[in-house]
Amino acid sequence: MSIRVTVTQEGIDNGVSYGGNRCPLALALQKRFPDDDDIVVLSHALRVNNSVHRLSERAVQFVEDFDAGKPVQPSTFVLK
Repeated sequence: MSIRVTVTQEGIDNGVSYGGNRCPLALALQKRFPDDDDIVVLSHALRVNNSVHRLSERAVQFVEDFDAGKPVQPSTFVLK
């Protein structure tokens, strides 16, 4: 199963570096799946309700750039 999620500029503006559940990708997932209350983005993976899924290379790069304070753009990711 693939999940398509879009990180918006609002999510980037409200995201927190090294925030886990407050990074832009986590905020986008929380918006898409409001009933899942345990969504955390790790450095190379995504944890949803104790289930861990690897992030794509592109998503990892987005998270690393955001955490490093580099500019990032709104993006759509396909998570498997």
